[in-house]
Amino acid sequence: MNGGRFRAIWEGLGRESRRYVLAEIKYREYFEREHRQVAHLRMADRVAIPEDISYAGVSHLTAEVRQRLERIRPRTLGQASRISGVTPAAIAVLEVHLRKRSGESGRRERVPVRDDE
Repeated sequence: MNGGRFRAIWEGLGRESRRYVLAEIKYREYFEREHRQVAHLRMADRVAIPEDISYAGVSHLTAEVRQRLERIRPRTLGQASRISGVTPAAIAVLEVHLRKRSGESGRRERVPVRDDE
């Protein structure tokens, strides 16, 4: 688009439309990062945590995180990530444990997925 055409379009916009366009440009990277995070959270909500899991057997979790997970018994990795005090690092440890438990070699798409959604 040449400068004259851009100027004509820009001048044809109302004040609120201009503010919207400027915000979109200014915060584009932030919006894209947020979109990726939402997609990751949606994926985590599909990763099932077996009902019979013993969090005591998951190495590298703090005692506090183990207690919270044992008490609440989340059904998915996404639910676990929303428990107060359960850190992103703990979720990563739990995800690795689930992969190992299911015989994974690290391919994310093969982690057990809930079918009831």
